[in-house]
Amino acid sequence: MSILKTYQQTFDAPSDNKQFLLQMCKKGLEIKGVADDEWYQQQLQHECEVIFDLGLEDFFLNTAYILAYLDDKGIYRSVGRGSACGSVVCYALNITKVPVKGMGLSFSRFLNKTRMLNALPDIDTDFASSQRGDALKYIRHIYGEDHTGQMITKLNYTPKMLIKDLSSRQGIDFQEVNQVTRQLDNDENYKDNQRVMNFLNKYPKVRDYIDPLTGLTKSLGKHAGGMIILDDVLDTYCSTVSVKGVDVISNTGKECESLNMLKNDCLAVDVLDVQRDCLALIKDNVHLPYNFDDPKVYETININPLGLFQLEGATGRLGIDMVHPDNFNELMDVIALIRPGARNSGYLDLYCDYKFGRKTVSYLDDRLKDILGETFGLMIYQENIMQVANQLAGMSDLDTDNLRRAVSKKNKDAFEIYKPKFINGCMQNDVEEDVAEKLWSDIENASEYSFNKAHCYSYSAVAYQSAWLKTYYPLEFAVAMLQNTKSDEKIIDVLYMIKESNADLLSPDINRSEANTTINGNEIIIGFNLIDKVSDKVSKYIINERNKNGDFKSFDDFCARIGARQCNKRVKENLINAGAFDNLPILHKEKEHQSRLI
Repeated sequence: MSILKTYQQTFDAPSDNKQFLLQMCKKGLEIKGVADDEWYQQQLQHECEVIFDLGLEDFFLNTAYILAYLDDKGIYRSVGRGSACGSVVCYALNITKVPVKGMGLSFSRFLNKTRMLNALPDIDTDFASSQRGDALKYIRHIYGEDHTGQMITKLNYTPKMLIKDLSSRQGIDFQEVNQVTRQLDNDENYKDNQRVMNFLNKYPKVRDYIDPLTGLTKSLGKHAGGMIILDDVLDTYCSTVSVKGVDVISNTGKECESLNMLKNDCLAVDVLDVQRDCLALIKDNVHLPYNFDDPKVYETININPLGLFQLEGATGRLGIDMVHPDNFNELMDVIALIRPGARNSGYLDLYCDYKFGRKTVSYLDDRLKDILGETFGLMIYQENIMQVANQLAGMSDLDTDNLRRAVSKKNKDAFEIYKPKFINGCMQNDVEEDVAEKLWSDIENASEYSFNKAHCYSYSAVAYQSAWLKTYYPLEFAVAMLQNTKSDEKIIDVLYMIKESNADLLSPDINRSEANTTINGNEIIIGFNLIDKVSDKVSKYIINERNKNGDFKSFDDFCARIGARQCNKRVKENLINAGAFDNLPILHKEKEHQSRLI
């Protein structure tokens, strides 16, 4: 793509993009202080061979350029997401930010010579929710409006949806329809449900249209974060369609992948807004840590995971309370084990039994200790399954990746294909047949709950960094949370957390509060935006008037200076009830005025 020429001119770059990519990677590893590490050197060489063989050097350079440009524009993003976190090339190019070595992640899961014949690698990026729109805007600016477009989303009809829609058209009683559709857990097998079929036989004008219409598109939408980038104008490759007044590419994400289009998924994560705003509130020049071994941070996580990515909900709190993680591997394990499959299968309980010595860990083969030692003998991650298949059954990277894909897609037919190869491979590697069968049974069980370790790594890194901010900058973190939540329940939790600290939590003050909650020394002053019905527009008007003509001297002075058009009766009532006027000298007649107002 032509944008690479601009990128190359920024550096003393060779014209050959393969050499340029290698040069950029080596420079990146040097900046990160690991250029002399033999493991990184060897892994970089291996990954570049795969990338060059597949002709993907332009893809990685473009992705790196986009993210570098967004970083320069102040767009806040996370450490990375998904399988790309297992790539040294992505780490060196700052596509991902977390170290790769020693984390047990698989590059072949992300990219291998046979896997990517029909699609480009999948690299998703998490942005602060409030800045995702800016990220998409900048990508359009880099490549041009006629070379970029957002993808379409299609909602296709299912039998359940059709029963509801067709019944509504026929004027059938809603309660009767609702009682029937509740029975449909699996749309594909609706004909096996006798109650559903009785209903459909009663209404043949509904029944006769279900099969012909199933799978057809019901409605179109715009993908919130999916952006396609092309080296030629959009019309050359695809058509566009108008969705709610916006032109989008008529291809879905999967269709774009099959056409080898460069796809950027820009995802929005609210926790990143909290991190960004917290760092802005900290007066020192602070950088988030990428070493995840501070005991104080784990104390914070175990005391209260409020505000921590993936952990602050009920299941996250349950996992923290049960496991009580004291290192990063255990934090990752918690995030994997609180998934419904693992939790409902009892593996969270079993993990805790092993950790706290209530049960003894045993291994079917001593070689499993190196693979499963950190997870107390359990195949928590899909990468564990790949390692067992590779090291004990001698299966190739392609086979282990296909086995992993069958596991992740819950494709039992594809999964069973690999059983003979696994058993025979184990026996050739000095594993007894009955042990190999038991190992396969364990893999089969793990396929129901195992999770992507690269996801857990990136999720845990974000959670840890938030916990680090919460540990060392608790007031700034709390205020950043208040600035980025609209949930009354969470606001109350944050206020309670502040009260438990040594800070002075002050009510809103008409002469001191800003729109957002602010910090003044050890004081936290509640902002106007936390008061119901006080909009940003009203807050701005009050603050501008105060800055222009001085503090409000009394409630009557406020009413005289802020008219009813800018601040109506309901807003004034809420300001009074929140205590915004409590610090003003109030005359007897003003008390009567306030009483009448309320």
